[in-house]
Amino acid sequence: MKAKTFNKTRLHQLTYAIIRKAHPKLNSSLVTAVRDQASDMLKRLKLKIKPTKKQDSSIRLNHNTFKFFLDSKIASISTINGRQKYAVKIPPYFQKYDFKTSESGRIRTKKRRIFLDIIAEIKTPNKLAVKKIVGIDRGVYHPAVTSDNTFFNSRKLREVKGRYKYLKSCLQRAGTHSAKRHLSKIAGRERRFVADVNHCISKAIVNKDCGTIALEELKTSKMKRKKKTRKKTRSLIGSWSPRQLLGFIQYKAELLWQDSRSCQ
Repeated sequence: MKAKTFNKTRLHQLTYAIIRKAHPKLNSSLVTAVRDQASDMLKRLKLKIKPTKKQDSSIRLNHNTFKFFLDSKIASISTINGRQKYAVKIPPYFQKYDFKTSESGRIRTKKRRIFLDIIAEIKTPNKLAVKKIVGIDRGVYHPAVTSDNTFFNSRKLREVKGRYKYLKSCLQRAGTHSAKRHLSKIAGRERRFVADVNHCISKAIVNKDCGTIALEELKTSKMKRKKKTRKKTRSLIGSWSPRQLLGFIQYKAELLWQDSRSCQ
């Protein structure tokens, strides 16, 4: 049976009955979770290649297969052996926040250890008193420039990403199995390095003496489509991560507000 589609309704019609018959211990919610994850993988790859998934890779949990009880700190998870309950230890750092959990999560493995990621919702204020405003301008050569004349230079970031780019091109030309494994490791290292840089920049920004942080709206997709842009500039835009920096600034500012409220 071949059908080049990532439409979830169509995939449900093609696969649901077959999977339930082949694996009767899987309840319907687990089957649909697998289908949705496969649909997202096919959509991400645009049906160009067949996606693969490791045996011990992550598993999505929705409101039908997962429930976390905050008061008793018990997680109820659907398995092939029925509903199982597990005790969850919340680190002391998170206990100072007033949060509620959503009925979704993820099970993942790392170095033969099993982790449960629980999605938490933290209450944020609807309105804040506007005091001092700091504007943030994000750019390719300077990840962030504040209105109080603070420049965050990206020279080191560009140098490290340039070395990674050269090394990845060499490994891609080799094309061996070991080169592909090394390529996957390098990609992970590069992502972690960029995230660390954005964490440091966002932390410095939110710790400024201000009441409001304002950022301009960026439309990088239109910038990438410009044919007259130089190749070097297109490469810089492609390795740019303004959305990640925005997300880090947003959640760090919200957590800082929560800390100030708890100290009052």
